[in-house]
Amino acid sequence: EFDDPEIRRAVKEVAINDAYPLEIRIKAIEKLADVSDETVIPSIIPILSDYNQYKLHQAVIETIKKLGQYDNYEQEIRRRIFEAHQKASIINE
Repeated sequence: EFDDPEIRRAVKEVAINDAYPLEIRIKAIEKLADVSDETVIPSIIPILSDYNQYKLHQAVIETIKKLGQYDNYEQEIRRRIFEAHQKASIINE
């Protein structure tokens, strides 16, 4: 099913678009691991920098792990999550 580039593109769009319900986005992010194509990572990793999307963080991290790229992105993951926490702290002051 993921051989079709249109389906891949649609799933990626749902994953990164905050207009969709949270549950649907989580499922889309998780489904991206089935693509076995690490080129989706630059599209979903910015989610980690957004403190409003913290409920998606675990799905993003797990997808990166399933794609076998966690070691390559570990520092960026940590940096982006730290940025999200800093933004949240500033807003909550």
